[in-house]
Amino acid sequence: MLILHLIPPTLKQSTNSPHPITITMPSQEFEAKVKAVNALSKTPSQDDLLKLYSYYKQATVGDNNKPERPGIFNLKDRYKWDAWEKLKGMTKEQAEEEYIILADELIAKDSA
Repeated sequence: MLILHLIPPTLKQSTNSPHPITITMPSQEFEAKVKAVNALSKTPSQDDLLKLYSYYKQATVGDNNKPERPGIFNLKDRYKWDAWEKLKGMTKEQAEEEYIILADELIAKDSA
């Protein structure tokens, strides 16, 4: 199972504030779903794990910040990079919502 650890809040520029940097915190619901997904008794499919990873990274980091796609011999990291890159331009809030929707589906499947 892919273990996702919460990372510190991300910093973002604010144009409306006299202070140049504001902190964007993940929502409590998002954090709760991350914990619930990590506690699933059944491992999600590889496709679902990639979706969870990409939504998580987009929600916590934003657009893919790794400039180079991993090489052909590093398939795991290449798939993860590709999945995250597909979300380029999605807001952190949208990514959180998508993560929560997918997490709810997986939690329901796990408890059935």
